[in-house]
Amino acid sequence: MLRIEELEAALPAITPWRVAAGRSVDWAALEAALGTALPSDFRSLAEAYPVLVVDDFLMVSSPTPGAEALWGSARREDEILQDLYEMGDTEGYVPFPQPGGLISWAESNSGDSFYWRTGPADPDAWPVVVRGDNGDWSEFPVGAVEFLAGVYGRTIDVPGMPRGFPSDDPKVLGLSDRIDWPAPEPQAHVNSDRPQAPGGDRHQQQQPTSLRVPRRDGWKVRRSGPVEQRWLSASEHTRSARNERTSPSHSSTMAGVHCQ
Repeated sequence: MLRIEELEAALPAITPWRVAAGRSVDWAALEAALGTALPSDFRSLAEAYPVLVVDDFLMVSSPTPGAEALWGSARREDEILQDLYEMGDTEGYVPFPQPGGLISWAESNSGDSFYWRTGPADPDAWPVVVRGDNGDWSEFPVGAVEFLAGVYGRTIDVPGMPRGFPSDDPKVLGLSDRIDWPAPEPQAHVNSDRPQAPGGDRHQQQQPTSLRVPRRDGWKVRRSGPVEQRWLSASEHTRSARNERTSPSHSSTMAGVHCQ
């Protein structure tokens, strides 16, 4: 598995957010709620860093100390993935805890989901699966940390991502584990080229919601923990109103197995 230091070399903007003493995640509580152990590279990332938001677009959802069971149960009961599966929109992938089921570890603020495809083997062997907002499914034979390092080091190309992803100079925001802090200010971010979902400005609603995923019969909302909700609420202010996606790249960089 790729070491955290290699991700830091590819994405140096994350380093100011590193927690020197570690975050003391209760992995036993998380795994009891989720029903499985997690890959060692992700555990190392989550011990070193809080929730990370790159270019106000991609959120890597590290579990919050004290709320590990919530993080685990939310991924075991992924309603959006379950709905996609029931509609036949998962290209053969299945939700966890089915054998080989998907577990989410990151998402964008406008509908892209990043998963592990679990299996009977060591979790360190789980590949990354990406579902783009436009319905593209791709699989990469790497772990989460190596995937992120490849994306931001430009050795991995993800089909169906918006123009400008990744940006030339990615900015990173680390979200505090304290849930009583005010929402962060929106940053300049990737031009995500997405339509705004019907229903107006969700930032005005009383309860901040998280990821909105388009469905054939409307829009589905994915609930996240309070730390993620603070960012997702703030990011509503800077969401793009267009929906033009890039075509899959045919360059020499690693591209995922396209599953359409």
